Amino acid sequence: MKALVAQRDGSVSIEEVPEPKINPYESLIEVKASAVCGTDMKILHDSLKGFSDYPTIIGHEAVGVVVKTGGKVRNLKKGDTVIMPLTPGKCGDYFSTWGAMAQYSVAGDYKAMADDKLPVDGEVFCDAHFAQNVIPASLDPVGATMIVTFREVYSTIKRLGFKKGQNIVIYGAGPVGLTFVKFAKLMGLNPVVCVDIDDEKTRNAKHIGADIVFNSTKTDAGAEIKRLFPDGADILLDAAGVPALINANLKLVRSFGQVCVYGVTPVNEHLINWQEAPYTFDLRFVQWPSKYEEAAVHDEIITMMLDGKLDGMDFISDVFDFADGVKAIDMFKARENQKKIVLKF
Repeated sequence: MKALVAQRDGSVSIEEVPEPKINPYESLIEVKASAVCGTDMKILHDSLKGFSDYPTIIGHEAVGVVVKTGGKVRNLKKGDTVIMPLTPGKCGDYFSTWGAMAQYSVAGDYKAMADDKLPVDGEVFCDAHFAQNVIPASLDPVGATMIVTFREVYSTIKRLGFKKGQNIVIYGAGPVGLTFVKFAKLMGLNPVVCVDIDDEKTRNAKHIGADIVFNSTKTDAGAEIKRLFPDGADILLDAAGVPALINANLKLVRSFGQVCVYGVTPVNEHLINWQEAPYTFDLRFVQWPSKYEEAAVHDEIITMMLDGKLDGMDFISDVFDFADGVKAIDMFKARENQKKIVLKF
């Protein structure tokens, strides 16, 4: 099969690699679409904590169709559309950093594994299997790749305990930031404020539902937030991956409010200064979403999409044929995309 492979120096190419092998509890998935994620940027820069094996097949936000099942698979069948297939281990000489930017990938039957009392230890049954769910065939595969981000963000909001009526400031209006904006509005947070450094991205945030937007290169966002919330904001969320925002937000949070950081940060340490913070606040990090918690919100997400409350295409700006995958990654590395980039097979 063909796969998009990254080298340690950040270069990418489409290579011929062996098709993944499946165990008795797994199904072979023919990938239909695969989206580029912010963690892929860290892999391209050899800076993702816990990942160091190259050359590697990248990609984890994929949608595909079951074409073959293992002998112990009981809850997946040929023709099912599945979200988030992943390729474990290696394909020949190529490592797999999730490995879903390839013509074929793998999904496990977690219900069969659980029924057969396999331990969730990563040997056969791992937590990623919980999030490999069947989705309606009526959903377009390109837009459906956003289900991965939808589930990550929605499960994170539930973990952080955001509530209707709270106000929130979201930094970053890329695909993840826009998703936080959308769910904050759907859940009844008010007002929802979004801050970015790009005019088009702030317009995107306004279009998706943000009540107030600021371009922080043109406006003193801190002063405006202080004006909006003289006693401090309920929630300040960094969805942009800027550790310096921690200290900036500690000056803006209300007593008993939350300063939150989402996603894997580019550095693993930061000097925290709470001199100007209230006496009591929560500093919360969610760097890696729980696949079990993602699975728990899967049905809600699908219902929202079928009801028209969520449209994956609202968060996607660029769609490339897989044959143009190198061009797509070059655009991504140059940060020329406004929203998600998706490869279509």
